Amino acid sequence: MVALIRLDLQTHTRYSPSCGWMPVETLVAMARRRGLDGVAVTDHNTVAGVHEALGLADDGMLIVPAEEVDTPAGQIIGLFVEEEIRPWQPPEAVIDAIHDQGGLAFAPHPFDRLRQGLENPAAYADALDAFEVFNARCVRPSYNDRARSFAREWGLPGVGGSDAHFAREVGNAYTVVDVDIDDVPVAERLPRVKTAIRDGRVRAVGTRGSLVNHAGTKVVKLARSLR
Repeated sequence: MVALIRLDLQTHTRYSPSCGWMPVETLVAMARRRGLDGVAVTDHNTVAGVHEALGLADDGMLIVPAEEVDTPAGQIIGLFVEEEIRPWQPPEAVIDAIHDQGGLAFAPHPFDRLRQGLENPAAYADALDAFEVFNARCVRPSYNDRARSFAREWGLPGVGGSDAHFAREVGNAYTVVDVDIDDVPVAERLPRVKTAIRDGRVRAVGTRGSLVNHAGTKVVKLARSLR
């Protein structure tokens, strides 16, 4: 039997060094409130928030260990990674490091001019496992439209995430995954989800955000820089 689960595959907590604000417990609580089945904790260049989230998800909520890694050519997200990946390596090295942990690599907000999307994604398409085709923080529909077209052209699974930095954003976009994890032991659930994403049994859905969220992040960055 195949079931549909909803995972927000890009979220940020207070552990993101420059822009994080949301407490981990708030992220997990909002995911429950929004009816999500799980979230990927994708803080910038750290997995510290993952470990805290795992301790809070005691009711079957799926916590996908992840990291958004800075490279000289833009950002790459590694899903299903539990060991921190060193930032500012070339994209090829970061993708290899993700795969060395058995993880999946995808390009977040690749065509969004307001953020550090992966430059020249075609150069890495053969190595990527998925492509973010709906990011709720993309203020122009064309950014997500271009990503969706690229994913189709290269045959990459299209995933979605809210890119939430604040509680109100959690679940604004998410990935619908076709996978049966009912009556499956907890230890086997994430591997099944990973296989489903890698095989392309996914669909990205969501709503477009606004510049207000970006403005809030700018304020957080400024406040953290003054500490």
